[in-house]
Amino acid sequence: MDHTLPPASAHTGWSNGSAPLPQRGGVELFDPARRTPPDAAALACRLESSRNAGPRLILWDLVGTCNLRCPSCAVGSMAGANPKGLISEELFSRILEKLAREFPNWQLHFYNWTEPLIHPRIVKFCKAAAEAGFHLHVSSNLNHLKDPEGLMAAGLKTFRISLSGFTQAVYGCTHRGGDIEKVKRNMKRLSEARIKTGSRTRVHVYYHKYRHNLHELPLMQSYAHDLGFEFYDDWAYLMPVEKLIEYLEGDLPAAHRQFVDDYIVPSVNDAIAFMQPRRNEPCELIDQLVIDFQGNLALCCATYESKKNTVGNYLDVDWRELQGRRYSHAACEKCMHYGAHVFYPHFSRPDLKEQVAAMAHACLERSVEKTARRSVSLPVLHPLSLAESA
Repeated sequence: MDHTLPPASAHTGWSNGSAPLPQRGGVELFDPARRTPPDAAALACRLESSRNAGPRLILWDLVGTCNLRCPSCAVGSMAGANPKGLISEELFSRILEKLAREFPNWQLHFYNWTEPLIHPRIVKFCKAAAEAGFHLHVSSNLNHLKDPEGLMAAGLKTFRISLSGFTQAVYGCTHRGGDIEKVKRNMKRLSEARIKTGSRTRVHVYYHKYRHNLHELPLMQSYAHDLGFEFYDDWAYLMPVEKLIEYLEGDLPAAHRQFVDDYIVPSVNDAIAFMQPRRNEPCELIDQLVIDFQGNLALCCATYESKKNTVGNYLDVDWRELQGRRYSHAACEKCMHYGAHVFYPHFSRPDLKEQVAAMAHACLERSVEKTARRSVSLPVLHPLSLAESA
């Protein structure tokens, strides 16, 4: 059935203004008993605009897992929640054919939650997607690299290397199960392959900034530039939205909460409290097409549990029908109440990205001042890290 308007309960997790909502850590908590009806006309207009425009980008996981267990990522913190496996060549071809027919020359990303390079047919799939006309992007932790020359010759627009340190002691805290020395060797192999093949693929390192690893950012930046790679960095944050909500509502297991408090800056509570006043803004995340290795469609790129957040199969659902289902999905309530739908894509908005960076530096400065008062050194945090990361 094609939903044309969301039900009264959809996207309405905010207060009706009758009395202040209870707070935790400066964040207004969700109260399912206190909702205001959505502006049906505005939502109908937004839905129709989304249907007509098509997806902002396409995210497609070709495998069902990752070779690492990073604690700020869903695969690391929710192991066993989703099925594992590899997409078959037959299913890949059917989905690619439909994508090329419906969204020719679109942005296609072979990643969301998983590690694409562990698929034995990854080079073949990349070539097929590039030949079909897609602007293809791949992101990898680069702990596995079987065919660097084939990859660089496959027609990718960009290749991202995702990491969080330069030495194993630092990198291993947040890219758990990974080996940074292997990553650096594979970076050299990739650089050599890029030169040998004359590839025009743009390769960049994407450095996840945490409290403990800022002093190693310049080392990795220099290493990347020496190999001819571009370098970008952003503040890491807690994913998926299911875990974020557990943290905000005090339900995250103690050990995982301790990791979040010790490593992630700005603090989750500060970031969400800043975003909550923007919770009435439209959600950009449900204007993406998110496909898993079985062809199933996710509610958005920030949700992980497939049993709760699958909204159909791409081979059976067209874009207009998909958006009708997503815009009426009850799971959006809490996310939008907390402003997470604004927080997760904030890095694409310069004004918000600058504000989050300012909060991160303020958080680090408070930590340094607090530690100085106790006359105890912060573990791993270099005294010049604030200036280096500015």
